[in-house]
Amino acid sequence: MITAKVEYSYGRYNLGYYHLHFYGDNAKRFDNEWHDIEYRKLHTNKRLINDYNALIENHGKFIAEYKAQLKASKKWYRPWYNKTEIALRKQILEEQEKIEKLIEKVDCLDRDCFYSVSELRVKAERFLSENGFILSTASKACSYYSSRSCTEVWTRA
Repeated sequence: MITAKVEYSYGRYNLGYYHLHFYGDNAKRFDNEWHDIEYRKLHTNKRLINDYNALIENHGKFIAEYKAQLKASKKWYRPWYNKTEIALRKQILEEQEKIEKLIEKVDCLDRDCFYSVSELRVKAERFLSENGFILSTASKACSYYSSRSCTEVWTRA
């Protein structure tokens, strides 16, 4: 017999948390499966963040090349820019804009690495029901406006 204990708190008055613990036979297997589900978003976001950081680095190399070309072509005594120098400056600005957009994407992904409590609750209910768990007891005072934690016990024969 395996028992799953779910403790969570979410809502208007608190930050929220969600813990799912398994007890009994094969508890370690279910813990590992739940860990994979719980941190799937983190792993995919970290992979995307690493890809975006590589793109940022590549765009930085392009900017360095363009600046070197611009410095080599522009003479210090000439205050104006010719057509090629204007095109190089335009390419530098475009690359800088691309880098800024990629940095915004990285920041957004970095902030959104974990599931919210309500998302975890839905995923856990689906995971438990797919694996044959049945809700045996649940605390009654759970609502969006409560500040107390909620506890559910799921069992599987």
